[in-house]
This record gives sequence, C-alpha cells and structure tokens, in this order.
Amino acid sequence: SVRETVQAVMDLLAEKPGSTCLTGNHDYALVRAAGLDGPHSDHWRTRYQTVYDCTPTLTSYLGEAFAGLQKESWAKKMEVMKSTMPTEHRDFLANLPWMAEADGHVFVHNGLSPHIDEPAEIQLELLRRKRWDGYVTPKIGTGTHLHYNREYPVWFGADKSLSESPLAVPGRVIVSGHVHVRKPDANGVRIRIDTSGGMSPPLTACILASPSHSPEFVFSE
Repeated sequence: SVRETVQAVMDLLAEKPGSTCLTGNHDYALVRAAGLDGPHSDHWRTRYQTVYDCTPTLTSYLGEAFAGLQKESWAKKMEVMKSTMPTEHRDFLANLPWMAEADGHVFVHNGLSPHIDEPAEIQLELLRRKRWDGYVTPKIGTGTHLHYNREYPVWFGADKSLSESPLAVPGRVIVSGHVHVRKPDANGVRIRIDTSGGMSPPLTACILASPSHSPEFVFSE
C-alpha cells in the first residue's frame, strides 16, 4: 500500500545516514492538496482529485474505498486524511527536499529549465531554498512559459521537455525521473532512469561510483 511504501522509504533512510529522498509532482500534489505543509492549495486540491491517481493514497490512509466525491465531500475527505495520517508521515512528505547534490551530479525530479532567464546556479539555489513563485521569469513563447503555474514548480514536471533537454549544469550531470523511458537514457548532460512510469516494472537504479565514472544501471527484474 501507499502507506507501507512511505514507511519503507522512511525506514530505509533511517538505516542509511546521509541518504535522502526527493519530492516529485505526485508528492507535491498530495502535500499541497492536503495542506501538509500549511494551508492547503485550492489549485492542488482540485488537480489532485481530477488529474492524479489519488484513490490508492486516500484508501491506504483512510482504510476505505471511495469514488465520485463531490467538491464538499472531497474537501472533507482530504481533511480527515490529514488528521489520520501519522505525524511522522506528514512531516516526512512536507519536508522532502526539491533537489540533492553530489560531486559531479545533481538530482532533481524533472530538470532545470533553459527557458527561464535565471542561469543554472540560480535555479539550483532556488531548488535548495524551495522557492518558485515570483523568483523566476520564463521566456515568452517557450514551453516553460506555456506551462508556467505559480503553484507548480516546472522543475517537478509541468514542462516535460525538461526531462530530455534540461539546462546543463556546468561540471555536473543531472539525474532525473518523471518522464517514462523504455530504457535508461544517458548523455553528458543528463541521466534519465524512470523505466517504470510509476505503473509497471522494471524499476531502475543508477550507480554512480564517482563523478567521472560512467553510470551503471540495476533493474528490479
């Protein structure tokens, strides 16, 4: 279940000091829709119900199945889920970092945007600080401008083109997921490893022995 998966990730991180887990668009949607990090977002509350496959998450935490809820009932379900979710789960999800760094690599859910006036280092600093609205200026007519949303950081996935063609980070390679790829896809700018699309095996892990070593891939089956 979703609840058991979240707990398994938390347990694994506790066993491996120095390890981390990044937020993605699905995690962010839950956090903002349920208000796990403060007041909820009306935008994300609607989007989470209509765009995301939220049923397994709510069923896992509420212990019941549901379908076809009206807006009022949906809002109540979200509030109940927030109140019944274990505190450690709420805190874990609400405080997930937006990016991680290592010598030679940057880890982000989707990718940096070449369609934002701010250069790579500024975008990375904003990711470190978890800042988006009011901090970036998308270039008119670009994909990032088309998908710009004050409440949805494009680094999480609104502009899927960033997965294949992200803004390069000088001296480092971007490692990302978000967009389903048939097999691991790597070049000198980025490495993409989402071979499951969140739907079916295999899952892919990427072993990065050092900043200069070529990536090695391990598959779940």
